[in-house]
Amino acid sequence: MNHQIPTVAFLTTVLILAGCSAASRLESSFGTKFRYGYVLLSPPPSGRLSYTDSRIKALFRIDDGAIRFKLSNLSSSKMTVDWSGASLGVQGRSYPVRNARSYYSQDTIKAASTVVLPKGYVIDMAIPSSNVVYNGSKWLEKDLIPTADRHSEKTRNRILANKGGIIEFLVPLHFESSGVVNYAFRFKIVSVSEIPWERYRKPWRPAPPKPVNPVKFTSNDQLITAAIIAGVIGISAVLLTQRKLPPSE
Repeated sequence: MNHQIPTVAFLTTVLILAGCSAASRLESSFGTKFRYGYVLLSPPPSGRLSYTDSRIKALFRIDDGAIRFKLSNLSSSKMTVDWSGASLGVQGRSYPVRNARSYYSQDTIKAASTVVLPKGYVIDMAIPSSNVVYNGSKWLEKDLIPTADRHSEKTRNRILANKGGIIEFLVPLHFESSGVVNYAFRFKIVSVSEIPWERYRKPWRPAPPKPVNPVKFTSNDQLITAAIIAGVIGISAVLLTQRKLPPSE
């Protein structure tokens, strides 16, 4: 049992050093990392980042790039989230949004409406549609508001000046019994603080889509391919090394 203690200590040290190395690389590339603190301003909140009325209960979390939320239907009728009419306002500029279902969409960005049963709930997210792009090999996401200064004093000052900034989320909800209610949630940035990169955790995002109809090779396919290649190489070698016979009279 005592022999395991040095091994555990060694592995722990390796993991710590690996984490510090990754954090150092991030700091080297992106500079100082910042985190914003938010509160819900309106409609009148039931908590720091929550809202409740007779129809819905909404719990929010705002990360670097998106507003994530759990939306509960407290009514006795079916509720539909109309994503075609939803928008995000960032520092006064409005954007159409993607949600979890349309996050990786390249053709039709807006997701289909989400139906929430009476007393049910949905967990989803909203992000500006233009902030998610595919560069030909991978998906990239921009921050709602810059969170790294990239070693620029000007960018650092701009980030710190974002305290007091406003983010808005407009989402139309259709209730089967009472029609459409437009909810406009307004959030305020109340703090901007530096965080060490080793404390940064990449926010949750939907798993990327799998390639469409990927080509799969079985072991038999590989053996056949290898045999064909070996045969072609062998024939080529024979033809290249074979002496030409002199023409006969």
